[in-house]
Amino acid sequence: MHEGADMPLVCRLAPGYRVGGSHPRAVAPDAVVEQARAMRDRGRSYGQIAAKLGINRYTVRDWVTCRTR
Repeated sequence: MHEGADMPLVCRLAPGYRVGGSHPRAVAPDAVVEQARAMRDRGRSYGQIAAKLGINRYTVRDWVTCRTR
């Protein structure tokens, strides 16, 4: 299980900024991000996750490594 899976996604920005699925430029809801992280925890590659979810593999990488979200 991804660390923090039982907790909401953590904001790395300054307080008051919208992040996650509520952000107007979000490409996917929070549930999809958590699904991608769970798939990676189960050993799937970024490419496999991206193909399954229909999202660019570099976006998946950024979500899983917490570069974004």
